[in-house]
Amino acid sequence: MTEKSNNLKFEPNNLFYYMLEKFANRDRSDKLTICNEGGSRSSKTWDTFHLIVYLCWHIKKPLSIYILRKTLTECRDKTFDEFIRFTKEIGIYDQNAYVTSPKPNYKIGQHIIKFRGLDDEKDTEGYPSDICFLNEALEIQSESLIRGIYMRCTMLFIADWNPKFTQHWIFKWEGRENTIFTKTTYKNNKHCPEAVKKELQGYEPTVENIQKGTANAYRYKVYTCGERGSMEGLVFPRVNWVDKMTDNTERYLYGLDFGNTTGVYAFVQACKNEQGRWYDCPIYGSMATGSDIQNDSNSGLINFYKALKSWANQNNITEIVCISDSAQPQKISDLNTFAMNDGLNFKFVPVKKFPGCVKHRIDLINREQINLVKRQYIQEEQENYCYAEIRGIKLDEPIDDFNHFWDAAGYATQYMVY
Repeated sequence: MTEKSNNLKFEPNNLFYYMLEKFANRDRSDKLTICNEGGSRSSKTWDTFHLIVYLCWHIKKPLSIYILRKTLTECRDKTFDEFIRFTKEIGIYDQNAYVTSPKPNYKIGQHIIKFRGLDDEKDTEGYPSDICFLNEALEIQSESLIRGIYMRCTMLFIADWNPKFTQHWIFKWEGRENTIFTKTTYKNNKHCPEAVKKELQGYEPTVENIQKGTANAYRYKVYTCGERGSMEGLVFPRVNWVDKMTDNTERYLYGLDFGNTTGVYAFVQACKNEQGRWYDCPIYGSMATGSDIQNDSNSGLINFYKALKSWANQNNITEIVCISDSAQPQKISDLNTFAMNDGLNFKFVPVKKFPGCVKHRIDLINREQINLVKRQYIQEEQENYCYAEIRGIKLDEPIDDFNHFWDAAGYATQYMVY
């Protein structure tokens, strides 16, 4: 039952009608971009599902539609599962309309909605779409991971998220031409259950909620009010932001965290003086696209090496000792070979890893004042690298995310004289 029927319960919220109006009146020479920022249970995802289904019903030509998330597993287990519940709720569910293997697809009339993950690196550059929906956009650490997908979207690009960070690359999209930002909370969802409303209101740090033990200032700000906020339990909560690295030091050391294939490379410059430890990350980001990798599987490493040579030349740096991620020894060997062939005094050394080494490096960095050069991606990691939590109990093990820069900084710090 993928078409409209007598059992239809199509009752979207005002966000749906707002997006539909903007789409109908869009500049046809360019795609419309809609960024839906909102608190928990604001129905921003379901209102986007409503819009996609509505357009499938009213646009005659077959549409290329992609719904994306950080990984295929998350897209299948969370977003696709949510979409199936949505189709059942509004009365268009058809068990013959979808497949889950090898990758989830759902068919509405002549339109096929494809659910994919950005970790499918060889394919992400080849996702040409009329409509693209990026669910939970703040999970995506680098804009480069969706740049090709965004460029190949021709009609409508939608992203949504809970505003659980204060720094993120997608926030810079606000103010772009043909780009709209919206903000919603549970109050904008006419279908929000009373029990959920009560839970969200319980986060407010009132005297009564504090006494009940439900108050949580961070959750209230982000999930109840839909306002941007910093994560709780930060690994490095106290830092000093500076405009540039100090030259008051005896030596610099360098750290390098490798990305996987098209993942993030983080190259850190580090030093220490009486003002504490200093860190900059002049090279950060994905160094190759999916199409680059298809042509040359080593293109990411080669592009990083070229960027490193350019940076060193611009800064008159002739000697580099770089403590590198030991998980990929072949990359370390290749970098040393590149440098030797070019006659450069660059040495890449594998970091020594041992049980508890992550905690050890965190402790070393936190022992003294931390001075960080102001860069957006460093700020993103500082505000989002946090300790894990299970059922409200904070653990002393950090979550393995938003830590490319911090891992590289830790490698260099581990070898720094202190």
